[in-house]
Amino acid sequence: MKPHSQPSQGTSSNFGTPHPLHRAIQTVASPDALTPDFFQSKPSATNQAAPVPRPDWRHAPRGTTPSPLQRLLGRPVVLRSELTQRDYDRLRTHAMRMVPQIGCEDLDALFMDLIADEDVLWALFRPTPKTVFSMGRTEIVQYLPFDRAIKAAGRAQKSGVLHPHERAAAWVVGFAWAIGAFAAACPCLKESRTSATLRAALLAEPLKQPRRRNSPLASTLGAALGCEGGDECDPGQVSRIAAAARTANLDSRMR
Repeated sequence: MKPHSQPSQGTSSNFGTPHPLHRAIQTVASPDALTPDFFQSKPSATNQAAPVPRPDWRHAPRGTTPSPLQRLLGRPVVLRSELTQRDYDRLRTHAMRMVPQIGCEDLDALFMDLIADEDVLWALFRPTPKTVFSMGRTEIVQYLPFDRAIKAAGRAQKSGVLHPHERAAAWVVGFAWAIGAFAAACPCLKESRTSATLRAALLAEPLKQPRRRNSPLASTLGAALGCEGGDECDPGQVSRIAAAARTANLDSRMR
């Protein structure tokens, strides 16, 4: 018998309403692959996060442009070793504010597991240079991979190859798909590793908790991300979710 969770009243399932995520998990055990009923689980609670004060850049030296990470933290940070626990907490708060409502407790929890991992968090928020061509000039600017991941996730969940009940899972997979590429672009990487290999290594720990809470869901997400899957997932469903995530991330221009 498939377990059913009743949706809360007055909750929209679209992806356009930002909200903070929560940490409370309701365990769901199912021997089946993801079904339309599976994604009717209760949405996460909306705990209000504490406001993060905005830094004042009026007194910055002339001719200097704060990096995106500097704008978030209120101070310059170049190396990961310079981050404090308070900095990591600020980045997590920012991530929770920017992510849209997923509508499934177990997927919400997986997102929280992702940003709880400091290796994943640094891959997402490490300032990364890119070349911009404008008015006949070339300029090097910095961006945060997190912003690209959010856009890719939005494109993935709108893919035409998906069934309606697969869109929430596709959002999470689309968000996590390029994490390996973001990590591979770090100049501090001392060994040559492919994006897929790095993605599997970075997501191994965050995927452990979902396997304990909801094995069929974790198997589907792991297989779609190219990590270790399982016998509990539907190959056709995995292919559709992976195709949506891969196509959404094609324009990331990361090696």
